[in-house]
Formats: sequence, C-alpha cells, structure tokens
Amino acid sequence: MKNDFDNTKSASELVDEYFSHVNKAILNRCTYIGYKQINGLTKDQNSFLCELLKLDYFRNKNVKPELKNLAVEFMIIKACKQGALPFTTKYVENYKKTGNNLRLFSSDNRAILTVNQVSDTNRSSRNAKFRINLRHKYNNQLSLFDTNSSIADTSMLELYFELTHGYQSEKPQFVVLGIPDSKGKWITKENISSVFERYTDIEREEISTVTNEISKFNKDDFGLFIENKQKS
Repeated sequence: MKNDFDNTKSASELVDEYFSHVNKAILNRCTYIGYKQINGLTKDQNSFLCELLKLDYFRNKNVKPELKNLAVEFMIIKACKQGALPFTTKYVENYKKTGNNLRLFSSDNRAILTVNQVSDTNRSSRNAKFRINLRHKYNNQLSLFDTNSSIADTSMLELYFELTHGYQSEKPQFVVLGIPDSKGKWITKENISSVFERYTDIEREEISTVTNEISKFNKDDFGLFIENKQKS
C-alpha cells in the first residue's frame, strides 16, 4: 500500500492505491473460507453449532447469513492480525447501542473499510445510520465524479470503502470492493472474485503463501469470537 499519492487520481485508482492485487485476493479468500466453513458446520449438526446458536446474539436473526458474515469478518480480522492485510480492525458500537460494526483502518488513518452481505453486485451495503454518516463524511466530494473521472486533488482525501459479498449460496457468488457515494450508489466497484487473471506470477506465489497461512479455521476460536462480539 502506497502513501505517496499523486495529486490527481480517478476513483478506481484510489481503490488500487489502498488495495493491491494481493490484498484483493486475500479479502476474496477470507470470504470464500468463511462461506465454506459455515456451510460445513450447518450441514453437520454437531454440538458446537448447537451451542453456538443458543447465544443471545442470534436471537431474532436470520441465522445462516449472519453466521456467514461473522465468519468472513473473523477471517479478515485474522488476516489483519497476521500481517497479511495492512489494516487494523475495530468493532464500533452503532448509534442505537444495539450492536456493533467492524471497521478496518489503513495505516495512514485516511481510509476505512466495512464489510456486509448483500443480495447482488449492484447494491452497496444497506443504509444503516453509521454507513450513511461514513459516506457523507468521507465520500461526499467523490459523489461528483464517476469511476474514471480525474479528481483534481486527492492528497488530503479521506476515503470510505465497502466490501460486499453474497449471497445464499454454497460459496460467494461475488465479492465486491468499491467506493459508495453519499447516497449509497457505487462510484466505482470491482468484483474481486474474478480478477485472478491479472496477477503476475510473483503475486500469485505471494497469494498462495499467504492464503495457506491464514486458511486454518479454528471452530473454538470462532466460538470465542462470537461470544466476545456479543459482550462488546
């Protein structure tokens, strides 16, 4: 990830500035692993899953989609902690204090990423109050531009990105990374589940090494993760 910005960039170039091909591949891999593991758990009605679903956290929730999104978040946090992704992570309480949302922060603190499950690639995340505020705070300037328009001065921009994935399938049908405008419409987006052909041999080797390191999914750690999230 670069910090030495040129002063003129398009919205799509701003995505690439913060998310390299390798970063995108790791985010995609984290999503795929999350889906795969939850599908395995729900097919095997073992005691671990039964105990997990007794938690108050799952009361009045659509359980399987919620589990998938939690598993994706769990894997992304793991990748960040292991240094595979150049971000720090934090759960922030929502405005009604009824839950919290995961935010990833870039090392220069000028970019924030949130993660959410949606029904199709054209939709950004649902209009929760915290997202509306983030879009207005960070991306209001960008709303005047489209994907390829040059933005005159990006040197002081603070940016809000969204990672969306979906949906009710055995594996993610899409994993989209992009910048929403202040109204929640995409200024620019990329389906990062289908960009592997652009990688160099060196990038593919790095991706393979890193994903092997983060691929292990520990059920006990996942259970503790949800319990801690419920308490926070």
